[in-house]
Amino acid sequence: MDRQLHSLTGGFSWTFGGSFFYPARRYCICAVKTGSLMLVTLMESRVYRDYERDFARATDMPLSLHPPESPGLVRFTHAEPAFCTLMARSPGTCGGCRAFQRQLEHGAQQTHQTLPCYAGLCETAVPVRAGGRLIAFLRTGHVRLHPARKSGFRQIARALLQLDPGIDLEKAEAAWFRTPVISPERYAAIVRLLTIFAGHLGLLAERLPLQPAAHEPKAVTRARDFVAAHFRDELTMPDVARAVHMSANHFSETFKQATGLDFTDYLARIRTENARTLLLDPHRRIGEIAFESGFQSLSQFNRTFKKLTGQSPSEYREKIARGM
Repeated sequence: MDRQLHSLTGGFSWTFGGSFFYPARRYCICAVKTGSLMLVTLMESRVYRDYERDFARATDMPLSLHPPESPGLVRFTHAEPAFCTLMARSPGTCGGCRAFQRQLEHGAQQTHQTLPCYAGLCETAVPVRAGGRLIAFLRTGHVRLHPARKSGFRQIARALLQLDPGIDLEKAEAAWFRTPVISPERYAAIVRLLTIFAGHLGLLAERLPLQPAAHEPKAVTRARDFVAAHFRDELTMPDVARAVHMSANHFSETFKQATGLDFTDYLARIRTENARTLLLDPHRRIGEIAFESGFQSLSQFNRTFKKLTGQSPSEYREKIARGM
């Protein structure tokens, strides 16, 4: 487990604060504790890092990708407003932010949700789902949708004093008025773009376990190649173990350690990905696709496809036809 995580992330260091740091980037420890090596890899993928950077440049808003139910306060690498940074330093106001974070994400399990926080700043959580399962949230916001009035901070000040009686209100007020203002129409368009990106991340997450990891054992690489050539056949784990000259038990342990998947699960995912490609052709029958992808029966195909993608082959095809 440790070796696999190290190969996927390039190394990390633990801190007592419940987070780990990777090249000046901060992630919640529960992403690792839940075994979500997939999510750690997704966070460090070029696709996400480039999007996060360019999102901040284009919108002047922060963006975060993090696991559900993060125990700590979600922080941002780029474009975090000064007011939010200030609130995170105080245990009282930080606790208020964590409570709001839980409320926001509780209502965003299936679709995005936007709410105003106790300081009147707008925040949004967008769910990232893979195989019908919630794996992460994209978070953004920390902006106002309307210009602030001088009198508008008075109510905010009362809320801040309840959370932290010793807070520096003068500094908080100055930071609050520097918070970016975005029109409701522009903000809604940004959220729509994030929802599309969340769908792309979900697809990427489903395919990550099928990609070779850096420095994986040569036997695992040979096994991947063998499966790619024979997945349409009736294939078993002992068959592949013999092909790479390993005992079945040793191969099973080595493959699971390198990929994070049981061999049976890996084979099912390879077959399902092939079926996804074939389903793009509306003239192919679903039964034909099932057997051409290596499934032994139509019922096995339907069951496996829905388990891994969160939808039946027919539903997937209809979704593609609608351009979704």
